[in-house]
Amino acid sequence: MHGICREEFGVVATVIKPARCAADGSRRGDYRSQMSQAYLKEHGYGQRWKVERYMSALRRSTGSTLLARKPANLLKEAAFKVLTYALNR
Repeated sequence: MHGICREEFGVVATVIKPARCAADGSRRGDYRSQMSQAYLKEHGYGQRWKVERYMSALRRSTGSTLLARKPANLLKEAAFKVLTYALNR
């Protein structure tokens, strides 16, 4: 999948979990072997927990539902909730 994204679609970089599959501890695959700790840190790998924590706190403090029905109003209501959470924080 990563090879197709890079070679056919011209995606500059993809981040792959650096699994150690070989018995000797080496990483197999052309793209997986490029995933060093510095590369992963530079591209923000492993930072999902920060977003999950923010979204959880946002839902707890402002509620998890939106009442609007139209897409434009849904965006406005969501933006208002984010703004409210940021100001109260």
